[in-house]
Amino acid sequence: MPGAAGYRVHWRDTTAAQWQHARAVGNVDHTILKNVVIDDWFFGVSAVSADGYESPVVFPGFAGSFERSPAPAASTATH
Repeated sequence: MPGAAGYRVHWRDTTAAQWQHARAVGNVDHTILKNVVIDDWFFGVSAVSADGYESPVVFPGFAGSFERSPAPAASTATH
């Protein structure tokens, strides 16, 4: 992101309503979270300015829903 001094990776349990963990990763375009099993968590990223201001966490999916996302289109076929 233009103007970002660095990034912070956030993660939370798949049933948690709030981000539980965060790690500053610097001004990079990828990182490795050692000893974090990716199947057990939702992940998000925020940008951090040189002054320490942090953007909202960006999460690449639908959170808080146990329904199929996106919902399947209604079928118009007849059998």
